[in-house]
Amino acid sequence: MGILIALFEDYFWPTTITVICSYLALKFITVTIHKFSELRHKAREYDEHYSEIISLQSSKEKFEKEKKDFETYKKEQIDNINQLIKERSSGVPWLAKAFADCHYFPKLKEANYLELNLILLPSHPKEFAK
Repeated sequence: MGILIALFEDYFWPTTITVICSYLALKFITVTIHKFSELRHKAREYDEHYSEIISLQSSKEKFEKEKKDFETYKKEQIDNINQLIKERSSGVPWLAKAFADCHYFPKLKEANYLELNLILLPSHPKEFAK
C-alpha cells in the first residue's frame, strides 16, 4: 500500500492540474461557441432586415434635412418679424404724425373758413337778417 500512496502523491498534482485545465479549456470552448452562435444569429437577422435598415436610415436622413430646413425657415421668419417690429416701432412716430397731419389740415382749413366768415358776418342776428 505504501507504493500506491507514493505513486498517488507523485501523480496527484499533475493529474489535478491537467483535469482543471481541461475543464477550463472545455468551458472556454463552450462559451466561445455559444457567443459565435449568437453572433451568427444576429448576423442572419441583420441580413434579413438590411433593406428595412437602409430605408429607415434614408428616411432618417431625409427627416433630419427637413428638420434642419424647417429650423432655418423658422429662424428666418423670426428674424423677419423682429426686423418688421424694429421698422414699425421706429416708423410709428413718423406715421402717427402723418396721420395727425391728415386729420389736422382739413380741420385747420375748416377753422380758417369759419373764422374768416365769422369776421365778415355781422355780430348781431338782426344785422345778419337785413
